[in-house]
Amino acid sequence: MIIKKKEGDTMKKVGLVLNAILDLKREDKEINLASIEKKSKVKDKTIYGAIKDLKQTGFIIEEITSPGVFLLNGNPAQIETGFTRLFPEIREIEMLRAKIKSIYTKPKRGRPKKRFFGF
Repeated sequence: MIIKKKEGDTMKKVGLVLNAILDLKREDKEINLASIEKKSKVKDKTIYGAIKDLKQTGFIIEEITSPGVFLLNGNPAQIETGFTRLFPEIREIEMLRAKIKSIYTKPKRGRPKKRFFGF
C-alpha cells in the first residue's frame, strides 16, 4: 500500500471531508457528494481527491448505487496508522482516535489484540 504524503492545504481538506463523513454517519444521513460538500464546505473536485486519499488509508469508502454515493466500510483496517502515515503533521489525531472505536479481540492463545473499527 503506497501512501503519498500530503502537505498543507490538501491535508486540511481531507480532514474536513473525513469529519463531514463521520458526522453524517453519526447523524444517520445519506452520505453523498452533495451532503459532504454542504457539511465540509469543500468543492466537489477536492472531495473526489480526498476520497481517493481516504481509500488509500484503509478507511475504505465504496461507491454504491449512483455515482457519488458513498458507503463506509467498517473493516478492521489499521485506520489510525493509515492516517498517521498519510498526515504525519495531523493535530486532530486525538480527535480521530476518539471517533474510532477500538475493540480488543480475545485470541485462543497469546495476548488480546487491539482492532480498530470505523463506524
